[in-house]
Amino acid sequence: MTTEPTITQPPTYFLALAEGVEPALFSTRNAARDYCDDITRAEARGRCWDWMPEQDGVQEQRWTHEDDDRPLYPTGASVTALRVDAQLGDAPADQLTAT
Repeated sequence: MTTEPTITQPPTYFLALAEGVEPALFSTRNAARDYCDDITRAEARGRCWDWMPEQDGVQEQRWTHEDDDRPLYPTGASVTALRVDAQLGDAPADQLTAT
């Protein structure tokens, strides 16, 4: 009896970036967003923010208008999905890509 090899998807990690703090890596998008939300909350001074739909693997946090929630401008925080290809081995960092 021959067993077919199990093909697993490469893991996806989420890089949280926010101005003024070190980048942080998380195993879920929600955890990365929560990290950025905590940083933004400390600087909000009553302002509101929201997350924009993902584009090219990056989700950007933006300040929003207090009356109608329309996006205004970036808060400086974002979450980037990173897929690690296990077959890269010792490939240089410049060969790693965000997906």
